[in-house]
Amino acid sequence: MMVDYKPNKEAFTLLEVLIAMAIFFVSIFAILELTSENLRSARALQADRPSPKRLAVELASTNQVQIGVTSGDFGDQYPGYAWERKVSEWRSNGLLKADFRVFSTGRSDNWESEMSIYLFRPNAGGSLGSRLGAQ
Repeated sequence: MMVDYKPNKEAFTLLEVLIAMAIFFVSIFAILELTSENLRSARALQADRPSPKRLAVELASTNQVQIGVTSGDFGDQYPGYAWERKVSEWRSNGLLKADFRVFSTGRSDNWESEMSIYLFRPNAGGSLGSRLGAQ
């Protein structure tokens, strides 16, 4: 007895399977890249480094701001890191610009972070600022 062979019309062709596999692998590699980038970012956030924001908060909370350059280190809290602050009069009328720089010292990573803020202190000195504060 002879069986009549009829091709199944509901099966996938080889081209359709290859296209589906290509889409699958492209999406898997994109997800893996995204995951590894997120892990790198999380690792960078866990690095215990000082931030210039801390220096800015300390300066903004004081009543007296001295124009000039000061520097120091963080002591035992962040060994191997130092900071520098430069306060200067910006334009006039008691507006000050404070530039902060936090950097590593004696370390192999050569890390640095900078930040600037503006403060209004009419009594801080300078040309017009001191005249306004003296009234």
